[in-house]
Amino acid sequence: MIKNAYSVDSCRENLGLFCETYLPWTFGLPWTDDQRALVAALQGVILGGGTGRRDMDHGCGKTSIALAGVLWASLYGYHDYILVVTYLAAESVEMGEAFWAAMQTNDRLQEDFAHILKRDVCFCRSSRRIIFGDESRRIQFMGIGSSTERFSHKMPNGRVIRPSLCIIDSPHPEESLRSQTKWAEREHRIDNVIKCLGGIAGRYAAFRIDDVMSQPFTAE
Repeated sequence: MIKNAYSVDSCRENLGLFCETYLPWTFGLPWTDDQRALVAALQGVILGGGTGRRDMDHGCGKTSIALAGVLWASLYGYHDYILVVTYLAAESVEMGEAFWAAMQTNDRLQEDFAHILKRDVCFCRSSRRIIFGDESRRIQFMGIGSSTERFSHKMPNGRVIRPSLCIIDSPHPEESLRSQTKWAEREHRIDNVIKCLGGIAGRYAAFRIDDVMSQPFTAE
């Protein structure tokens, strides 16, 4: 039984309200215009598919909003298999562990989504995956340069699923901002590998958040 059914239903199609209701310590301050625009754009891609991108200044909360969107999309079943892509594999491990721990220690989430979160949700450090107990949903964290093999999963009912939502979080480290070659290599991998992991069939949504580039390329 859902303890606060009204809250669950109210947040079903409202990512901003979900953030305020279930993550109040992260989203306790008034929204800025840029944050509202990011929430609206991210929600549109999660629900409707397609691609989107928002560039914002560093420290504006874009990663927190993106991860809240991942949680919202998973808990409400909008996407069964979600990728979160960062610029380094090591960073993706830390992000995955923090994300999993936040789910496990959030009492409000545990009360209202107990039918999902009480099913032995685990984080596998080696594969950087959060797997729900019945294997119906998974969230995978990866670096831009990580191997893209085995990005499919066979469900207990025999259905094979592939990623249907990809969140790309600030994919360029500082050094690639100084090198046009490194920048181009990462952009090519995003466009020709990361954004193609969903396969040909089915809906695949991708949303990218990035820092506003503050430094021009230097001579190589």
